[in-house]
Amino acid sequence: MGRDRIMEKIYDTPAPTPNNFIGYFYENDSLLNVHNEVIFSLLGRYNCFAGCQICYTQKHFKQALPKFKQFIPTKITKEQEEQWFYIFDHFATISNIDDLFWMKHEHPHLYDWYQKHSHRFTWGSMTDNNFIRTQPLF
Repeated sequence: MGRDRIMEKIYDTPAPTPNNFIGYFYENDSLLNVHNEVIFSLLGRYNCFAGCQICYTQKHFKQALPKFKQFIPTKITKEQEEQWFYIFDHFATISNIDDLFWMKHEHPHLYDWYQKHSHRFTWGSMTDNNFIRTQPLF
């Protein structure tokens, strides 16, 4: 049995051939992450309020802050939830990037929504400072 056949048997996926590199890449390799994870935020724009002193985007957040309120939803409709949950079903992992500490203290209605649906999310996309602030909430 040749190397290609062994790889096919082991991985249950055809190995790339000189005539099918693009097809192999598209179907089996780098695009797998496209359906693996989606990063979600309740906000219409991402902003971090952890106050890290080394954040390279800190000045951009400060500039955007006066207009940031327009990106904070006042309520979450059932239709929005249904649309989000439908999209979530197409991904293995739903990551969250929102600053939960800030949400709990400034926008409790959003924090409550995350608490209610926390079983849907992973909480790995945060800075060390945000983790220290947020850890007591977990």
